[in-house]
Amino acid sequence: MFDGVDFDCQVWLNGKWIGRNAGMFRRFWFDVTSAIQPDVTNRLAVRISRMPEALVHPLKAADGDLSGKGEDFFGNGQHKMLRSLKDLKSATNWGFDWGVNIWTLGIWKNVYLEMTGQARISWLQVQSRLSGHYRKAAVRCRAEIQSDSAVAARFEVRLRGHGSDVSKVVNASLKLGTNYVEAELTLDNPALWWPNGQGEQPLYDVEAVLKEAGGQCFDTKTTRIGVREIRWGQVEGAPTNFINPYRLFVNGQPVRMMGSNLIPPDPLFGRMPQRGLRLIELARAAWHEHIQALGWGSDFVRGDV
Repeated sequence: MFDGVDFDCQVWLNGKWIGRNAGMFRRFWFDVTSAIQPDVTNRLAVRISRMPEALVHPLKAADGDLSGKGEDFFGNGQHKMLRSLKDLKSATNWGFDWGVNIWTLGIWKNVYLEMTGQARISWLQVQSRLSGHYRKAAVRCRAEIQSDSAVAARFEVRLRGHGSDVSKVVNASLKLGTNYVEAELTLDNPALWWPNGQGEQPLYDVEAVLKEAGGQCFDTKTTRIGVREIRWGQVEGAPTNFINPYRLFVNGQPVRMMGSNLIPPDPLFGRMPQRGLRLIELARAAWHEHIQALGWGSDFVRGDV
């Protein structure tokens, strides 16, 4: 399993070619059953394709004397990149007016081996929908399942946290290839997630288990979710020509939006997690200090005034 390779790569295991992928933000995996060797050290090789030659000059020019002008504008370079690669890659490679233009390449997220049965959960999506004046939540779990053969299966989902423990079992007839299975759970009196400065951020644990109809476990996946409703509403009395006559509502409460920019904390993306999390924590703390220093109350933070 590869969580992220930048940008285009081919993969070999013990000298056997097992596949190729393109897309910086795409998670991908290969079945290595026929290539892996038990009880010995296995050798994984990943070849990263070089930067397309057609993009070398635009990238250099985007940070030169002509940066921001004419054909050498970094925005034009991004468009050329999208047309050339035909998939997503970080726009910050082009620097913008606040960063460094550098063409990144390489394995920038985790690589790991998973052992599963003849069917596996390749992706788990969890969404919540609130009703009953925010006292009830429908939690929908949708799994993308890859199966090596047609097989009868059981999809079991369990949600726990904050005094709740609910589960649901769905029987599924899997076909060879890609399958989608859904299960919906009902959560009473959910602990609501709020943005920074609005309240707490309680999270629930979700576990999905895929089993053979006879009970043997094929695969499991876990994740954490926050239950909340986010929507935009019209601002009453806003001028008809106002650029954005909307405001944000979270769990039915208006939230005052205050913008800021955070550029990648490191031009090499594989080194960002630790630095990025620290900056986010500092920003969160600064927000609380700012509110207290100005003496703003909860009404201002909520956008009521």
